[in-house]
Amino acid sequence: MRERPVEAAGKPGIPGVLRNPGKIRGVNNFPHIAPYERWIGARDGRKKQVCVLDKGHTTPRVRKLERSYNSYLDRVYTTVISTEEAEIKKTWRMILELDDLLKDFLNEPDEEILGEGEEANRMRRRAEEKRKWQRDRKLQILTELASMRAHFILVDEAMSHFTESAGNSLDAVVSSYWRGIRSTTPESVDFYPVMETKDQPGRKKYEANRDELIAAIDESIGKGSDIHEKEEE
Repeated sequence: MRERPVEAAGKPGIPGVLRNPGKIRGVNNFPHIAPYERWIGARDGRKKQVCVLDKGHTTPRVRKLERSYNSYLDRVYTTVISTEEAEIKKTWRMILELDDLLKDFLNEPDEEILGEGEEANRMRRRAEEKRKWQRDRKLQILTELASMRAHFILVDEAMSHFTESAGNSLDAVVSSYWRGIRSTTPESVDFYPVMETKDQPGRKKYEANRDELIAAIDESIGKGSDIHEKEEE
């Protein structure tokens, strides 16, 4: 039995927005910012800005940073969806085309064309040419799908890194700010404020599309490779 015909070479490049995503408004994660954030926290503590919630404590500034963070993430995820739209549509077209090719292969009768003469020879040549074209096209699509899968995985890894980095930046600023809060408020204030991640439609859409597309690619590659192996036996 031969090896499967697909080796994912990967499609280089990630969306430009992930290489230069900009900054979260109000979040500047630099070492020299920490003393400034602690100063703001101490000032807000003296002004009694701390709000008591069911789950803990927060301040108007923390809520403002949350809104900036959620808006920032949603914008970047939405931009990535838009940037990748052409590649996503192309991939779905290839998946559908491969599905049609596989159906033709499975439904086509395998009987040998009998008889002599020009008409029989012509029918045999046409059948051979069609089978060869189908086989070549299947291999081409399988290779392309493997490449696109590698590309989408690369983008997803970049998205994970971006999301983690953005969360770390927010955490660094909030932590410095909250140390200032605790320096001028009673000890009953929690060690860290309540942070809420609001709904991010762009992120939800991206993750749903990603899961559906990767699953469809894997299914198509699996079916296509199995049939290719049977052809080569």
